[in-house]
Amino acid sequence: MQISNKRRMLWPLLMVTFLVWATAGCSGDKPESAKAVNNESKQEANKSAPAAKPKLVYWTSRSQTDTDRVKAEILADVTKEIDLEIVLIPGAEYENKLRIAISGGNAPDVFDVDGVYTSNYAYGGALLPLDKYWDNKDYDDYVQSSKDKTTYNGKKYAASLYESSVVLYYNKDHFEKAGITNVPTKVSDAWTFEQYLDAAKKLTIRDTSGKVTQYGAIPYGWTTPDDTSESASFTHFLNLWNHGAEVLDPKLMTAKGYLNSDKTVQVLQEYQDYFQKYKISPLEKIVQGFETGKISMIIANISNTYTYKSKFPDLKFGVMPLPRGDKNYGSSGGWNIGISAKTKNPDAAWKVVNAITGKDGHKKFTEMFNYMPSRKSALDSNTALKEFPLSLAKELMNNARARPVTPAYAELSPIFAEMMNAVAYGGNPRELANKAADNIDKALKKYAP
Repeated sequence: MQISNKRRMLWPLLMVTFLVWATAGCSGDKPESAKAVNNESKQEANKSAPAAKPKLVYWTSRSQTDTDRVKAEILADVTKEIDLEIVLIPGAEYENKLRIAISGGNAPDVFDVDGVYTSNYAYGGALLPLDKYWDNKDYDDYVQSSKDKTTYNGKKYAASLYESSVVLYYNKDHFEKAGITNVPTKVSDAWTFEQYLDAAKKLTIRDTSGKVTQYGAIPYGWTTPDDTSESASFTHFLNLWNHGAEVLDPKLMTAKGYLNSDKTVQVLQEYQDYFQKYKISPLEKIVQGFETGKISMIIANISNTYTYKSKFPDLKFGVMPLPRGDKNYGSSGGWNIGISAKTKNPDAAWKVVNAITGKDGHKKFTEMFNYMPSRKSALDSNTALKEFPLSLAKELMNNARARPVTPAYAELSPIFAEMMNAVAYGGNPRELANKAADNIDKALKKYAP
């Protein structure tokens, strides 16, 4: 059958109409449904795919062994949801490297910070305020000295990892050979500075040529004079204070009239005599002098007990209270942990901080390394603190005195440590004290309100 001309003319028109209708249909109900299905499929796929973990870098000066324990026993749950890289920096290099990293815009997300430097880091804008993360009831679980070392201008900038309590360590074998038997175990029975000096003389041994083979003590510290780090300043402040001397005025505004007072100069001369007059303390650097039996007495943190027992099992050591003078202060210090003000993941960083310093984590952390707890709850629940020697360290905390809480401390401490170094090596105590007082006052003026 033939198709008429009229029908031939309508056929293309019908085809066009059909194509238009079909095209319209493809962009109508049917494709919208298809898009919905595709979107749902994508959403389901996204749900099933694991979310990327936030990445954080945490700096600490702890050893690899200690860090591994913290990661396994305290941070295990945190590392399931956070990609945490822990960078270990040797203690002697830590402070300098941290400050360089911060000034260069490469600060780690989370970092340990010496309690006495926290106000300086906060002043410089390096630390993130943590007030929004903290419940006041939980924060009040900290002892006052730990609150002091974590705050600046009324804001919380860090969490306390532990408190410090220094004690006098002695070598039991050396004491026995020297015939020293009057070893106090209570603060009330502590040696006087005269008894401490007398013991150091008895404990010093020389060979036939006069060369010292065993030193009696490092006077009021655990590092030799060539060390001008915070480790040196820490105990030297206590030495001056317990003799009745001062470094700064009560308002922390000046060193003049305090650091260079007659009383302070007298104490500096006494310190020098250990090295120069009596030669019962080492001027040269002796690595692990106490641990290897080359030094009979040192003053160091109670946490050293853990190190001595675990790493030097043959060392027979004892613990006694600090020598007393006009005063009988214990130490306050320890380290904090803070969050960089520049971190891109503050909430994740807080999880790391809270895992270590929250009630449960803090109890584990301090018991793990024989640290003195910063939290009241941990101090009360730690049964080991009821037994000697930790009971002595806890007793010493009752009269603890913190180093000056000022942002100027980061500049003040090296000046003070260098003065002590120069005194030990024979410099004139009064001249060195006058010079140090002038330099400290210049530093204090920079931060004056």
